[in-house]
Order: sequence, then C-alpha cells, then structure tokens
Amino acid sequence: MTQKQKILLLFPSIFYFPQELERLEVKSQLLYLYSYLKPHFDVKMVDLETEIGRPNSRVTIRRFKEKAKSFLSQLDFDVVGISCWTSLSYQACVSVASIIKEVKPQAIVVVGGYHPSAVPEDFTYPESPFDFIVIGEGERAFLKVCQGEVEKEEKPVILSGETANLKDLPFLDLSQITNKKNEKGRYPYPFYIYLSRDCPFSCNFCMEAAKRNRGWREMSPDKALAQIQRIVDELKPYSLALADACFGINPKWRKEFLGKFKEKNYDFWVSIETHPNLLDYEDADLLSGLKVEVQFGLESGSPKMLEIMHKVNNPLKYLEYFKELSLNLSQKKVLHRANIIFNHPGETHQTVMETIDFMKKMMETDNSYLFWAIGDYSHFPGSQIDSNLDYYEKTYGTQIAHPQWWKLEEDQWETCRKVLPSRDFTWEDKDFWQPMVQEIDELLKNSLSKEAFDHVAQRYRFDWR
Repeated sequence: MTQKQKILLLFPSIFYFPQELERLEVKSQLLYLYSYLKPHFDVKMVDLETEIGRPNSRVTIRRFKEKAKSFLSQLDFDVVGISCWTSLSYQACVSVASIIKEVKPQAIVVVGGYHPSAVPEDFTYPESPFDFIVIGEGERAFLKVCQGEVEKEEKPVILSGETANLKDLPFLDLSQITNKKNEKGRYPYPFYIYLSRDCPFSCNFCMEAAKRNRGWREMSPDKALAQIQRIVDELKPYSLALADACFGINPKWRKEFLGKFKEKNYDFWVSIETHPNLLDYEDADLLSGLKVEVQFGLESGSPKMLEIMHKVNNPLKYLEYFKELSLNLSQKKVLHRANIIFNHPGETHQTVMETIDFMKKMMETDNSYLFWAIGDYSHFPGSQIDSNLDYYEKTYGTQIAHPQWWKLEEDQWETCRKVLPSRDFTWEDKDFWQPMVQEIDELLKNSLSKEAFDHVAQRYRFDWR
C-alpha cells in the first residue's frame, strides 16, 4: 500500500505585535485547507503562535527561532503550507520558512494568504526558501502541488489560485481542535467560520482586492446550517463568528438562512459582519430575539470621506438609511456595532468633525442597542490605496511613513498606522480626534440600554465594569 504524502499546514506566528491584542485560537484559513486535503493526505495543523508565542523584540524573536527549529525538526512532512494571512505575519513567515529549509531541506515550501496575493515579489528574493507562492484561494492550487502536478523550479513558482464552488467543499473536519474544549466540554473561544467568499464592493482601504475575485459565492443555506450544527454538536461553542467579507449579499439567501437559523433557537452568541445597505426591516425582524451582534462597516459619518473611500455612490442617502435601520434594530433589541475609521487618506479636520457630529446625533436617544468600534486607518498592501499611492499623495498630501512597514523590526501594529491623511494635518495634530472619542464614550454609556451596556462591558470595554 502506497504511503500517503505527509502535509504540514503551518501558521508561523506574528513578530513585533502587541501581546494584549486578541489571539485567534484556531486559524480558520488553515482549518478549511486541512478539511479539503484530509481525504487525500496525512495532514497536520500547527500554530506556532499558540505553540511557542508571539515574540515582540529581537531577544524574544531569537528565542522563538530556536524553539521553532527544535519543534519543526521533530515533525515529519513532505510539503508544508505556510499561512501568511496578513502582512503582520510576513517576518515570521520568512523566518520559519528558512528554518524549515535548514531542518528539512527536501520539503516543498508553499506560502499563501493575503500578503503573498498582494505582493508575491516579497517571496521571490535571491536564496528564497519558498518553492511555490499561491495567489488567491489556496485549495486547488495547493492540492496540485501536493499531488506533484506542478514542478519546482530554480526560482519560486507563482501559482494563481482557482475559485472554489463552496457547494462542493467538504464540511470542516474538527478532529484536531476538540482538545481545546474546557472542563465543561465547550469550546471557550469565538469560533470563526465562512459561509461565503468574496465581496462585490470596492472600498479602497480593503485588502479583499488582493484576492482578485469580485462578486459573491455562498454555501446553500441548508449546507451552511448543517455546518453550524456540526460545530455545535462537536464543540459546543460559547460564540460563533460569521467572518464572511460581507454577510448575506443575496437577500433571498440571507432571509432563508436567518429564518432557519432562528428556528434552531441556539443558546450561543453569533456575530455577523455586513454592509449597512444590505439589511432591511424584514432582516431586523428575523434578527430580533437572537443572541446576535451585527457588525456594520459604516466607516465614517462624513459624506466626503465615504466618497473618498468608495464606500457608496450616495453618501447622504447611505447615512440617512443607517439612522433609520439602527433605530429599527434598537427598537427590536438587536445589538449592532458600527465600525469607524479615522485618518483614512483624504481625512481633514472638517471631515473628522462631521463624523463626530454624526455619532453624537446617533446617541441622542436612550435604550439604544448601537455601539461603536473606533480606530485609525491601517495601511496594508493589496488595497486600492496602496496601488494608487501617487494619487493620494498628489491629491490630498497623504504620507505613509513606512510603505513597507512589515519589513521593519518594530511594533508592526503601531507602524502600519503611521499615516498622515492629508495636508490639512501635521504629524503632531493628526490624532486630534482621540480626545473627542472620550466624550463619545460618555455619551455612549448614557445612551445604551442596560442589556447593551452589559454586553459591551463584558466583551469590549472591561474598564466599564
């Protein structure tokens, strides 16, 4: 009997990243690939972030590399797929790939993720340890590598991923993560799954463009619900995150899914990420009574900024509709969050104040179920902004302090946000909005219903407790 090819799927960790920021216990991108390959090969998943840690200094990185070398030298594999999910993992990815070539020189090293899809040339330098670079979706391209259908060359080979039909993908194989359940037999972390892929919107700050797929592909509602039921049966999670780039683009699909999901009467929290223009009052009715948090990519309260972001064609109508939808959701006691980005290229003092004023007006009512997630613009490769930096520099005076910050040996989360949005600001006053957020905070406390306040305090704002 022919021995199965041994495949290692690896998350390499993240270097120079704040320890206090959330760590995902299961990397869903690896789990999907694992489930796809498992019927064909002997597959193992390893997450060096959970196995060894998240080093953030030269000393701790040196120790990390030593431990990684020892750890990887004890594993047996023929092909390794490394997830460079975002640019934050770039340095870890390169370091771990080099270690693999040192301890397992015959192993085939493949890298995929958003960063290699956006800048594959970052992996093709002289003496690169990478044999294959996958752009876009990884299942079919990686399968071809494992089956020997593509040949290694002297230089790294760039492979274009093929879009998968989600109706044909297997259910998630959860066998490698059931050991993460707590003493009560429940998975204690948010569990991230995808019911669809791609996004038809063209927000110019988003890395989704790096995948080079537009449109929207979905599982059938029944298959999506069957997948969720399997997770419930095997893991009994406390919460589930539907991490689709944009949930429920198709209204018929969305309503069928939500209606059938509601009938299940699950006793766990579920979060949904979507575009404010997609949900309607019928959706609000379907969401009512669920333990759900709807996360809207609102992005700004300034019509000018929404225009610059390519968020919508009619910003005034968009903001007015969000006001009405939010009020309806609050009346039905549906928790919902609006994400806000400050310091996006093109931002000015005036546009900041427009957003602040919009937020204040949204909090003039009490017993609200709306809260905010506020942050500043983070610059990533693969976005339309990154591809057209000259335009933003000439038009607005935008300055990206470190256009290739992922190659620097310093706090990556801080460095990717070193952006001067426009010539209306100086580096000293570009964060003038931050003190005003404290005022927003106080208004938010007073506007939330008790149920919404308790939810926010328990999950996000520990200082409110």
